[in-house]
Amino acid sequence: MKICPNCNTQNEDAATFCLNCGTPLPAGAPYEQPYAQPAGAPYEQPYQQPYQQPYAQPYSAPRGTSGMAIASLICGIIGLLFSIIPYTFGIGIVLDTLAFIFGLVGMIQRSKGGKGMAITGFILACIGFVIFFVWLFIGLAAVSTYRYGLYDLF
Repeated sequence: MKICPNCNTQNEDAATFCLNCGTPLPAGAPYEQPYAQPAGAPYEQPYQQPYQQPYAQPYSAPRGTSGMAIASLICGIIGLLFSIIPYTFGIGIVLDTLAFIFGLVGMIQRSKGGKGMAITGFILACIGFVIFFVWLFIGLAAVSTYRYGLYDLF
């Protein structure tokens, strides 16, 4: 067997090129590896102790997410959608009010996580309030420009 000097792949004695990398093989007697593993016990690595952290890390249980923060986010998203859609302002303003209150309570609760969700729900509620009042002023402006009121028809 000829051994490729480039990639150490074993090839047939009659081969002129390496079957793996294509390097020309030396002609003549088969090439042997100059260094072989001694015929004794296989190479063993010395025993190493497993890695240990230098200082013990205290374990703290993961904090749960505040239910108020989750409720604030959900009410804020749905309230914002109902604030945008005409004729559903009543549902939107109720959900925005709930999101506003739940967001404040969720931000105050320090023992539980979810402060980001509470802030997001609070901001969505504020945006919903702004949209509600914009629609309200548009409606009042449209009604005030109407020339004949309901009582003028009788």
